[in-house]
Amino acid sequence: MGGVIDPETIVSMAPEVIFSSSPIDRLDILADPVLAEVPAVKSGRVYACPKGIFVWYARSAEGAMTPLWLGSQLYPDLFQEVDMRKVVKNYFGQFYNYQIPANELNEILNPTKP
Repeated sequence: MGGVIDPETIVSMAPEVIFSSSPIDRLDILADPVLAEVPAVKSGRVYACPKGIFVWYARSAEGAMTPLWLGSQLYPDLFQEVDMRKVVKNYFGQFYNYQIPANELNEILNPTKP
């Protein structure tokens, strides 16, 4: 599925995890009283997709890191050896010749800005 899904559909689906396209959408989902009893919301497993130079969920070079990030969110036990901070740091160093500072790395993996 893609695009916007109405709250009633989300309630009927009862997802255990929700991925949003932006931090604003994530906050809206968490604050929506209609969604309060959805398992993903109750457990706090609502994530905003990472965003570096480009959003990872769109067709971009950084999208190559998305499967590792998704795996680490959905199956932390299986991906415990994947250090996403290291993956992103190495990626930016290799492909952008940029030594990414810790604050930027945090914002990419846990986006708070639209």
